[in-house]
Amino acid sequence: MGALFITTADQPTKRTRHIDTEIFAIQDWIQEDHMSMEAIKTHYNLSHAFTKALGRIKFYEQTDVIMGRRIPPYSPMFNTIHP
Repeated sequence: MGALFITTADQPTKRTRHIDTEIFAIQDWIQEDHMSMEAIKTHYNLSHAFTKALGRIKFYEQTDVIMGRRIPPYSPMFNTIHP
């Protein structure tokens, strides 16, 4: 949620002044509709495969998405392939 707030903020705050200019480039891309940010459920967060101890099933589900072997269920493409 913090990342969503930062990318949709119109200007930096006192707490975000130390963040690199890349973040502000992302803000521009979002305003120009080159990309979008959405909140996803925590069990779909792919970074957990790198940062948390996961069970075997969840680990393989997430690494399959990362490696491109499976389309994530939150992707718009998932609904076109799996009606």
